[in-house]
Amino acid sequence: SGNNPLSIELTSAGLPRILCVAALGSENTFSVGTILISYSNMTWSPFLFGDDRGQYTGINPSMTKSKQNDSDVHIAGIGPFSSLIYRKYDGVTSDSQIVFQGNYTGSADEEEEASIAVDSNGKVHIAYYDRTNRSIRYATNLFTNAFNYATVKSASGSDVIGRLLKIKIGSDGKKHIIHLNLTEQYMEYLKEL
Repeated sequence: SGNNPLSIELTSAGLPRILCVAALGSENTFSVGTILISYSNMTWSPFLFGDDRGQYTGINPSMTKSKQNDSDVHIAGIGPFSSLIYRKYDGVTSDSQIVFQGNYTGSADEEEEASIAVDSNGKVHIAYYDRTNRSIRYATNLFTNAFNYATVKSASGSDVIGRLLKIKIGSDGKKHIIHLNLTEQYMEYLKEL
């Protein structure tokens, strides 16, 4: 099975955790799963989230660690119908929820991405491309335990936006998002004012 590394984080001890999508099974019967691989005590340990990437962690998942608890990993990805999926893994168990239920009925787009960050208070911030509404959206659980989301930028005309999407949270708590406008061939930086 060939692995496709998608995201890497380091623990406070400098040990790597790699999030990847991998083909599982034999040549004739295989499925695709998302695996978190952790390194500790000179050993690599995999954790399989499931064998259906759409249902479990989505296409092109993104990962970040918690600033409060080094064992917590937060993952976001785009699932079926362009839905946004969030998953938290505490080193033993994993919870998942659909943050935004999309309704896109076309084929999956391998370029759809979500990017995730956790602020100093442990709140989750996700930037993602909403294919249904052709927009870059932002989701957070900053104000409640449930996620709220808003549109950050909508595509104009036939522009294809939201590629190579990344989000970071500044020390002042402000959101910084960068993405590629594929049609016009430029990177755009969006900052919360």
